[in-house]
This record gives sequence, structure tokens and C-alpha cells, in this order.
Amino acid sequence: MVTKGELDQKTAEKLVKEKYDDLVKPAKENLDKATKSIKTLTLKAKAEVERTTKATERYIQSEKASITEGINKTKILEAAKKLSKLDSPELDPKLKSAYSKVELAEKNLLNTKAEPGSTEHKKLLDAYLKEKKNFLKSELGRDLGKQIDLANAPDVYKGQVYPPLSDAKTIKVTQFIVEPSERIKINELRKTLEMREIQNPDTKTKVDALEKKFDAAKSDYIDANRKLESLEADIQKKRTEMDAKQPPVTNKERSNFESEMQKKIDAEKKIISDSQVNMLKAEKAYKAERMIALIKEDPNLLGSASPNSLDSANRKDTVYDLFYGKDDRDISSAANSLFDKHVTLGQTSPLASKVITEKTIATDSGMLPPGAGFVRYMDFHGERLMLPGVPGSPITSDFGLRNDPGTESPALHLGADNGVEKGSVIGFPVKAEVFTINNESRSGENSRHSQGLGKSVTLLIPNKDAPPKNQVRVTVGHNGEILVKQGEKVQPGQAISISSNSGRSIGNPGDHTHVEFSFYAGDDPRTGEPLFKPRVPTKDDIPLLKELGLIK
Repeated sequence: MVTKGELDQKTAEKLVKEKYDDLVKPAKENLDKATKSIKTLTLKAKAEVERTTKATERYIQSEKASITEGINKTKILEAAKKLSKLDSPELDPKLKSAYSKVELAEKNLLNTKAEPGSTEHKKLLDAYLKEKKNFLKSELGRDLGKQIDLANAPDVYKGQVYPPLSDAKTIKVTQFIVEPSERIKINELRKTLEMREIQNPDTKTKVDALEKKFDAAKSDYIDANRKLESLEADIQKKRTEMDAKQPPVTNKERSNFESEMQKKIDAEKKIISDSQVNMLKAEKAYKAERMIALIKEDPNLLGSASPNSLDSANRKDTVYDLFYGKDDRDISSAANSLFDKHVTLGQTSPLASKVITEKTIATDSGMLPPGAGFVRYMDFHGERLMLPGVPGSPITSDFGLRNDPGTESPALHLGADNGVEKGSVIGFPVKAEVFTINNESRSGENSRHSQGLGKSVTLLIPNKDAPPKNQVRVTVGHNGEILVKQGEKVQPGQAISISSNSGRSIGNPGDHTHVEFSFYAGDDPRTGEPLFKPRVPTKDDIPLLKELGLIK
């Protein structure tokens, strides 16, 4: 693994001799040659040197080949790929088993036809994240996980020299708290509103219709559960009859019976799952609409906000979360968002707390060249599309139609979300120029109920002297810090931002990097300037994306 700094040859030889002589003996001569060529390893911590040496030894053991020109980054990554096959005798059996589970969960996630945001997709995503978390629990697991992830990254760093970064950057992190006294106020307000009747007859008719939909959906859910209970009882009765049958049923007959019954049970469970989703959506629509109607009819609660400000899907979601949110983050975020929009709810301050603190993030990943950020591939109509993002982290929401994580209703998602860990240093895959930056302080206040992409940066590919039709603008959102300046020329792999969850960053997991493409859409008739509009990239865009170097 190639990282920052310059490794002193004597120090490396001493560490190898003291710590790893037994492991390296079969390939001692090759290791000595390889050590001489390592020039950019970090001296920041002994642990980093030890991890690098371990990676080197694993490479030698797995390759069992002559090393004549030293170990460079590419060769180490090839070793990591071999290790990902888990064919190294050095790996603990428990670690092998854990990674096999990661591979299986990842395969299930990648192969599913379920839409991102659906219950089935969420279930598979949760399973993948759980297994990967288990794999990364050990020190060796973390080391291998990083190597395997980086092995799947685009190799855009070769020969690049980047502007230096400070060792650490500071991002804003918001903690959402609901104190007992605040929760009492929210509950009292909810109970007061629930006891009131809607005065406007048209609004009441609309809310009553939503209540009937909720009641019908709830009835369907209850009926589906009863049908499953009845089916399971019937199956058990048939099993008892089979056990008493003379002559006894054959193993094949019993196997066929169990297989057929399991199909029926799975079908009923699918109906239950779907009916539960419909019930929850109907309940949310009914309760949110009713609360909004009652708030609109009480001037003291609305404050100075326009009544129409509560009619958007996001605002309905906010009102619902305030009164029925599942956790403190949802409740507090909703309370602060409504207050920011002048919906005072009869208070002089928000009904819950939001504390913004600063968190220091190291810019050195220990894996990339100085000044570089992470870049990844994603599948795109059979091609490999390069994006800003961390390799190995899941694409939690793809381009296109999905169920919005907040409103739970179908909505067009213009970007691709990479579920990265907060504080990841994000790079850009090709040469570009920083077009615009949104770095305002308010956009850095992480909130489930914010609007937009928060702290974001838009880059133009290629440079401005190219014809507009051959240009694409790429926006990276939900950052905690922007590392480049407007007008700056960016090299492939250069660090452009530190990820966080600013703006309306929700979903599973909540923290993610949103990448959005804007394409040329003609010239502005007033100014003659080229217009670029965000849209979902399609298969027809592949030639242009290849021309720009985003697909290789």
C-alpha cells in the first residue's frame, strides 16, 4: 500500500526483522528488493508502518512470484484482490467466514431487481451493511476491507501531483436532542390538536377521505395476517395427517409438500409486507394532512409563515415527524425546521434542541497520495461509470424513479447516492474546473428536513473552451467542507470535499454523497449563455461520458 511520507530503509528492515522474520523467510530476498523501492509510506505512526508491512508480506505469500522492480500500489492492490478470494492460509477461519457472508450479501444486493427505496431493497441493503460491519470489527478485517475497497477503485492517481492539504479539516456536526420538558410540550400540543375538529368543510372532506383510506389499508393488513395464521394452521394439520398416514409418505412426497407450502407462505408474507407499507403510507398521509389543517386554522401556531408553506410534500413530512417521529433526530430536526420557516407553534423558540458542534477530520486516509480523494466505479448500463465516492461503499439510491425516503412516495431521483462514512475525503475522477460552490454556513447545518444538497460543489467537464454540447457539469452534495475554490483547475483524483450530511440528507444510511449530472440544454434566449439542466443520465449519454473520460 502506498501512502504519504518517505519510509527510511533501515527502519523498515528493522521492523521486518523484529516482527515478521518468520513470515518473510520464504521470500526474504524478494522482500529486501521490494522494500528499497517503497518511497512514499507514512512515518506518522508505528501502527501504519506495521499494517503496510503486513500487506507487503501477504502479497509475497499469495503471489509467490519474483519481485524485480519493487512493490508499487498496483501490485499491492492486485494482492488485495487475491486476498478478497480468501485463499490465503494466513487468514483466520472466522474472518474467512465473515467475508464470505459479506460477498453473499453484496451479491444479493447487486442482483436484486427491487427498486432502491423499496422494502425489499432496504432489507438487502441492511443485510449487506450488517455483514460488512461484522467483517470490519477486527484489526485485520479493517485492513483487508480498506485494501479490497481500494482495489476496486479507478486508478486515476498515477503520475498526479495535487495541491497540498492540511493534515486535518473541520466540519460541522449537528446533534439533535429532545429534552423531557420539550417532549411533554410536543405531546401536549399533539393531544390538543387531535381533540379539535377541522372547521373548513372542504378541508374536512379531504381529511376524512384520507382517514377512510387509512382504515381500509389497516383492515387489509389485519386480514393478511389472519390469512397467514389460517394457512399455517392448515399446513400444520396436513403435516399431522401425513405423519399418521399408512403406508408412510415418501421423503420425496414430504419434500414436495414442504416446498409447495413454503411458496404459499412466502406469497402471503409478501402480501403482508406490501399491505403494511400501504398502511403506514396511508396513516402518514392522513395524520400529516389533519395536523396541517389544524395548524393552519390557528394563527397563533402558524406564526408569520404563509399557510401555503405547509403544503409541500417535504413540509407535510416535517409536520408528521414532529408529532409522530420515531426518534429524537426526526422530532428535533422537524421542530427546528418548522421554526426556521416561521411556523412558531405558539413558542418563542423551537420545541426541541439542535446543537451544532465542530468535528476534526484527518485528510490523510493512509491509502491515497497526498491531496487525493476517493473515486469509485458504479455499474451503468453494462459500463463502469466513474463517480466521486468511496469504493466498496454501497450505492444506496440509484438514478431514476424511487420512493422518496422522506415522503415515501414515488419521486424522480436525479442523482446517485453513495453511502459513505461521514468525514470521507471525496475526489473527482477526471480533469475539470470548479464551476460553482455553495459553502454558506446554513447549508452546513445537517438536518433531515433541510432543503437541497447542503454544502455542494459543481465541476465543469471539460474546460470552458470546449463546445457546450460536449460539456457536462457534475454536482457533489451533502458535504461538510469544500476543499477547492471557484475557478480552480482540478486534476484526476484530486480531493474536492469532505463528506457529511448537510442539506436534506436522508435515507439508509442517512450520510451519503449525492452525485448529480447536468447536461447542455441549449442557450439562454436572453443572454445567449449555455444552459445546463440536471437530468438522469441515460444509455444514450454513454458516448459523451466516454469522450469525457468518465467511462473507460
